[in-house]
Amino acid sequence: IPRVIPALTLALLLVADARLLLSRAPFPGARPVGIGVKEPWFPSAAADFLDATRPPGKLFHAFHFGGYLAWRLKGVYPTFIDGRSDTIFPRDFIAAVGRAAHDRVAFDDLTQKHDATIALVSWSNRSPDWMHIAAAPDWRLVFWDDVSALYVRETDATREWLRRHAFRALTVVNPPAFISSADAATLSQLRADVDRNVAIAPRSARAHFVRSLYYKRIGDETTSRESEAAMKEILVSRGLE
Repeated sequence: IPRVIPALTLALLLVADARLLLSRAPFPGARPVGIGVKEPWFPSAAADFLDATRPPGKLFHAFHFGGYLAWRLKGVYPTFIDGRSDTIFPRDFIAAVGRAAHDRVAFDDLTQKHDATIALVSWSNRSPDWMHIAAAPDWRLVFWDDVSALYVRETDATREWLRRHAFRALTVVNPPAFISSADAATLSQLRADVDRNVAIAPRSARAHFVRSLYYKRIGDETTSRESEAAMKEILVSRGLE
């Protein structure tokens, strides 16, 4: 029985967090019902990236990712918050995590108080939540897909890791406008970023979309069409086109 209890606890965490996660699904359309981890409803690719690269520091994450991360990254990074909510987390702490999604001061207070240098947050082009991190000079984007954006704060402990893994120019804030207005120096940096984004998030329709925009901007129509085709294949596989 003692071995059964942790498994049941994790299952309940996943169910509790999934209710909120599904309400923030990154794409429209029917929501699937079944057993297992269904892309793109959980930050599975981001968790894979974290597990493979192990950025130094403590992890902060969006509330509704907690149950999944408690299962997927057990023994790698402790969860910051999860579906157990006020059974173990103080109510003012839960409220502060909620405010952090749209309040840069609340986010800074939480991450500094708990010494978190990694932030895994939800991403949607239909929501302004967490976009304030993109404007913070000390937080560097290192992973981005259809579900989440992952940032690492630059410190003495993370600087070498960031040198190898951080994007140089890619931003989650309105990429079409950013790419269309980018100067030659920025476009040069973006090339490696968009290629690496697809390499580390190959099942991200958004990554292929941004790469398609970039190559169209520099006049490489062949590569642009290849990325557009990859994006459409992913959407079709999810029943979204």
